[in-house]
Amino acid sequence: MEKFTASNGVELKTENNSTFARLMCRKADEIIGDRKWHPVGEAVTKGGRNGFSLESAMAKALREFFQHERDTELGRWRWPEYPEYVVRKLPDSNPETVIVINESYGPSYTFTRTESLPGGNVHSSAARAYFEAHPEPKPWHDAKPGEVWAVDIKEGNVLRNRTGFVVKVLREVNIIVFQDGSQEHLDVKSITAGRRIWPEVGA
Repeated sequence: MEKFTASNGVELKTENNSTFARLMCRKADEIIGDRKWHPVGEAVTKGGRNGFSLESAMAKALREFFQHERDTELGRWRWPEYPEYVVRKLPDSNPETVIVINESYGPSYTFTRTESLPGGNVHSSAARAYFEAHPEPKPWHDAKPGEVWAVDIKEGNVLRNRTGFVVKVLREVNIIVFQDGSQEHLDVKSITAGRRIWPEVGA
């Protein structure tokens, strides 16, 4: 599992080997100093009995960590602002449709991207938050290494059209390299439009 940050700022990650997984953490006040990760909690012995000590902040972070892990397994997204609302994408839906459920008292509604507009109820706001966190895929997101693309990039208040070739980066999204040597990840929001110019579409 990738690094997880709880609502109280505690960061958690797992370190796996062939026999066990170890859960590591660091608190919010340790992040700025870039201190090393350390195991969650510590073993204690009291009155001849062995136990385990865990800070309250760490316990809260662990609850959120395991909930997030379960949400991921079940394919649901939990709204950070109001965690009682969960969103799930309906399979094979066209247009893309999600169902929003309030786990506290059960009601659910379905929405598409165009239906989750401002001014609706809380369910609509949850759907809108989901779609904002999961932007609609753009053609240039699937650009392949070796292709040449022309993209519009917003730089401050200026929109520039730039041409570059696509390069594969290990374990990261592909990047586009421009003629001046600068580069940009293809999934950044500053790219507002794009078209493949080589190979030609349909070639």
